[in-house]
Amino acid sequence: MASYLEPGRRVTLCLAERRVPSRILAVAQDTVGVTMDTPPYPDEGAGVGLEFEGPDGAVSYYTRVIVCPRAPGDAMILMRAPNISGAERRRAWRVPLDLRAPVRRVAAGKAADMRVVNISTEGALLEPEAALELHEVLDIYLALPGQDPHLVRARVVREEASPKRRPRSLRFGVLFADLAPDARRTLTYFMWERLIKLYPKEMAKLFPGGKAYRKLQGRKRKDERDQRGQRDERAGEPEAP
Repeated sequence: MASYLEPGRRVTLCLAERRVPSRILAVAQDTVGVTMDTPPYPDEGAGVGLEFEGPDGAVSYYTRVIVCPRAPGDAMILMRAPNISGAERRRAWRVPLDLRAPVRRVAAGKAADMRVVNISTEGALLEPEAALELHEVLDIYLALPGQDPHLVRARVVREEASPKRRPRSLRFGVLFADLAPDARRTLTYFMWERLIKLYPKEMAKLFPGGKAYRKLQGRKRKDERDQRGQRDERAGEPEAP
């Protein structure tokens, strides 16, 4: 199948009885950012079809809204349906997260707190006190800052040496398995919020007119006002004799 989910591609948003012309701003993990300049805006969780004109006719992808626009120029973030989540090559965005989380090793029936080093919508990097086994299954009680907690199942897929801890300490990469829709929505929303805070310039470029762009522009205007104020103060100072 040809890749239709590419930044810059024109697309029609199918919302109930409305058809709205739009453009793809960015694609990352199971999410797609699109323009949505014409209210009324859909509610969170509403179904949205992405329709493209292909060489053999119309092609449609089914998505749901996870971040709603609030004003013209805001990006709308959509979550793709699981049946197409593996159809496109995606960049795995990860954000740092120094969080202690209760983790149960399913086969061993043992539980312990482990440090979550970083996280993405597909998995996480854990730093436990005792070594884990590759391919073993874990239940992680994930309580992300500012979000509802969820119990997520994960599988250990790799190990690596910890660069900052004791020499023999290991970190383990885990892949989330069968995330419930509400857990995936919570995780994705957290990722977007954290990415905007950590990488405002990069996100502003990906989503011109969105929240990150407005924050960056506001910061620039404040810096310009401060610089003008400093110049005015220097201009008003008496000259040295």
